Amino acid sequence: MPRSWVMWCCLASLVCVSPGVTRSAFGDEEPRDRAMVDDKTGLERRAIFEPFAVFDTLVGNSTYSATWLRWEQPLSNRWSVQGQLKVSFLTFRTEQDHKTVHAEAPAVTPLLGLGYRFGPDTTLAVFGGGQVKETRFFGGRPSRRNDDGAATEMHFDSTLPASIDLSVVYIYTSGDHTSWGQISATREVLAFGADQRGALALGVAASGVRGRDFDEERAGVVVDLTHTPTDGNITLGVGLGHFSTGRIRDNIAPYVSVSANIRF
Repeated sequence: MPRSWVMWCCLASLVCVSPGVTRSAFGDEEPRDRAMVDDKTGLERRAIFEPFAVFDTLVGNSTYSATWLRWEQPLSNRWSVQGQLKVSFLTFRTEQDHKTVHAEAPAVTPLLGLGYRFGPDTTLAVFGGGQVKETRFFGGRPSRRNDDGAATEMHFDSTLPASIDLSVVYIYTSGDHTSWGQISATREVLAFGADQRGALALGVAASGVRGRDFDEERAGVVVDLTHTPTDGNITLGVGLGHFSTGRIRDNIAPYVSVSANIRF
């Protein structure tokens, strides 16, 4: 994919963001600034900003860290325009010519998309864009590989009976022919703090990666902490993962993941 096309996606993601920030119009809480609410639709006119950070490692096999900014601009009571700009760094081991090779892969991924709300508790967002990525192999051939290409991403979130929060994420990047998917289910078990504005949720998660260099499958438990007044969230995941590349087929190792986000 031409780098100029990806850079235009980056610029579009930034230009479309409104200058002010506030809480989502789709939430249950009252808007912070009544003057910023449309009298006809009841929607907030300002975009919502949501920065994320994540660190994830399958011990001895792969490590992934990323930070990104997601924004959302409501268009109606169901539709919204959304964008995302992500900077990530991946390290992993793979096999070339019957020997283990270590590699790293920095990437920048700008995305634009649409969100749709089916009801008060169910949303779907679909993104498209590009990824600028270079994979560097230490002791391998070639020493560098251009993995620029198209990128797509899908998020589905819903609250099921018994107050179970279901989340499904799928990502595909064409430059490195990688598919990544995750499904998680959590349930709030404890409210704490002043006026019980904090919440602890427990759940389970499973994910899988299919890529040019390695494959992974994971399953584990999730601990989720939410602070309602600040719309802040921290999620910890632990469990076991299966890693395979070349002749390495039965490597099982523990994994740890930590993510945090806050909505403005």
